[in-house]
Amino acid sequence: MRKPPATTLAWLAALIDGEGWVGYVKRKHKFTTYNYRAVLAVSNTERRLLEAIIEKTGTGRIYQHNRPPHENHKRVAYTWRLNATELRVWLPWLIPWLVLKKEQAQLLLAGLEIQATLTPRLGVSSSDPAYQEARNRRVEIAAGIKYLNRKGPREEQSPREGVM
Repeated sequence: MRKPPATTLAWLAALIDGEGWVGYVKRKHKFTTYNYRAVLAVSNTERRLLEAIIEKTGTGRIYQHNRPPHENHKRVAYTWRLNATELRVWLPWLIPWLVLKKEQAQLLLAGLEIQATLTPRLGVSSSDPAYQEARNRRVEIAAGIKYLNRKGPREEQSPREGVM
């Protein structure tokens, strides 16, 4: 795939910063272990916006979320999402343009690079100490992204507050 124009990358990065989410989804794997799925998503109640992303990027999928009536939502929500293979291509292009989600994207890309080394096709066994170390690092990365994605007031000072 060819790198998209800078205008497309800047537009998509702005959407991700404003309407997006970058992180890991923790999923139970088998009975006792957990697996992490890398996610970059943009959600909106206007499907046309997400279709425009696919039109401009040529990648991703749109998922529809029918929310329960008791949640008092009047509209259906949609989410555009990339898979891990697509993220390995797109994150390096998007990171320079991201502002609010830049750190999460950098951590997610590092986690994806670690994940690529954990595949059984490379002869890596789950009992191998290097496998355990890499898995522990991914858990740390997931925790770091979760911390960055937390809601509520931030403790750090904004640049404007420091100037005044």
